[in-house]
Amino acid sequence: MLIKLIFLLSLAAHAQTTDRPQDIVDLKQIDDSIQVDMMYFSANNFTGQQVQGYRANICLLTKDTAQAIQKAQSRLKSFGLKTNRNLSLFVRDCYRPQKSVKQFVAWAKKPEDNATKKTYYPDLTKQELIAQNYISPASGHSRASSIDLTIVELSSTGAMKLLNMGTPVDRFGEKSHTDSPNVTAEEKQNRQLLKEILGSEFRNFSKEWWHYVLVKETYPKTFFDFDVEATPKGAAVETTSGVVTQLTDTSLLAEFDRNNNSALSLVNVFKVIHKSQGLSVPVVDGSDRSSGKILAKFNESYVPFAARIATDIARLISDLKIDWEKDITKTYDVKSAKTEEGKENRKNGNVTRFFNEKWLTSEIGQFVLMGVVNRIDRRDFTPGTCGEVRFVYRLAYEMQMGGETYASRTPFTMNMVFNYKDDGQKCQTVATTWKQSVVANEAAAVTAQRWLTGPLDFSKMTFKQMEVNLQAARFPSDLENVQNRKFAGQAIYLMRIFAFKNKTFAPKKLENTPDVQRLLASPDKQKLKQLTEFIGKNLTAIDKGVFLIPDEFL
Repeated sequence: MLIKLIFLLSLAAHAQTTDRPQDIVDLKQIDDSIQVDMMYFSANNFTGQQVQGYRANICLLTKDTAQAIQKAQSRLKSFGLKTNRNLSLFVRDCYRPQKSVKQFVAWAKKPEDNATKKTYYPDLTKQELIAQNYISPASGHSRASSIDLTIVELSSTGAMKLLNMGTPVDRFGEKSHTDSPNVTAEEKQNRQLLKEILGSEFRNFSKEWWHYVLVKETYPKTFFDFDVEATPKGAAVETTSGVVTQLTDTSLLAEFDRNNNSALSLVNVFKVIHKSQGLSVPVVDGSDRSSGKILAKFNESYVPFAARIATDIARLISDLKIDWEKDITKTYDVKSAKTEEGKENRKNGNVTRFFNEKWLTSEIGQFVLMGVVNRIDRRDFTPGTCGEVRFVYRLAYEMQMGGETYASRTPFTMNMVFNYKDDGQKCQTVATTWKQSVVANEAAAVTAQRWLTGPLDFSKMTFKQMEVNLQAARFPSDLENVQNRKFAGQAIYLMRIFAFKNKTFAPKKLENTPDVQRLLASPDKQKLKQLTEFIGKNLTAIDKGVFLIPDEFL
């Protein structure tokens, strides 16, 4: 009790204020390349709830500290280039209000509340957390010169991979000691890298490998208690936008589709579809992206789709009866030519390139979420629904070869189309969910959650169909010139729609796309005449933009 009293008297001797000095800044305004995700702004922390005082997902630090972190980021980037990696600092906590510190102490005094023990303090009691100074009535974070951070590697698709440090941030115990002997050589090396990158300007708290303090603190004797927010008190932080028609913000899409466990990863979308159809749901590793290899575990849906695309490609190759090449490494290989003319053309790489269906079951090919589209206007085409929402994915790849990283997106797009269930209010309820508020400096994870519990809630939808558009073949421009067709290059695109019928996933006919060859080939062109008559009787529907051609003509 005497020690505690002395500590409190010492704390009282230091200045405490709710005023925010002008030289406490948002780290992102100093260096936007640094990754920031404040763990106490969400419930994903040792308290199990969002912490008081964290009103925005921003890192506030004294300007001196922020500039020192900027220098560390620059050193880390340079180190990454030498090892062919895109490395970045990943910040988890910065300035912390005194009210937040008090909440930590209050939490530690409730031994019955141990929901997060397994994750954050498996080998300690709450009493030991205080006794060993993991939780204290005063925190250096409240002086705005302390920072909790780690290192991540970024991929070309925006995915973020944590370097292995042995424990997550805020895992309390001996294994988290910076020089703990109970970690692997790789983990020890990564901790040392973080220490070296931060340099002599920072000192490390030896019990927490992630915790660093600026050596020359700007406010060494002042504990602040203003909230973590970008705008002053009383200023508006939320505005209401109009109705959103599409979501294309890259940070938001990345939050939707970080890995296979993410709500809008293609793997998870297929899981939702399989559950709704009463089909088996495969067990999938959540750490990867939606690769073709993983998607191929969905035997009743993705597998027949991939097989049909392969059949389509083979048929196209057969029908064209030309010299072609599927293996791009053989494009200039004269011996691989299938015709005498092809041997000459291959000298300049003038060969038709086809999409290789192996991408659809490979580990390298990954389907990445590119956008979400609001198509409530489609309710006119599907009575008894409130229109559609479309999740748009693009086939991409990233691979290592010869010590180099190769990454790109292929001309293969997939739309996963869902119908909204009728809300019984002439779709006003559904439409209102797309009129979202814009909150200043709100974390992408929080914004994503608002969308996922609003218009992107799968419980409000039913799966309609999967639409595929891919560049099946490409003719180089010089080939067009050699063969005197006067084109600057051509491509053949393949379009398919797949849907369930009696639990079988199979192609269906394309909407409003007449089968011209078949109509012209029918006896006396009878089918063509019938279609002409149908069009004449439905001019009003054409004017209103809701015209649909019957399946028999498609």
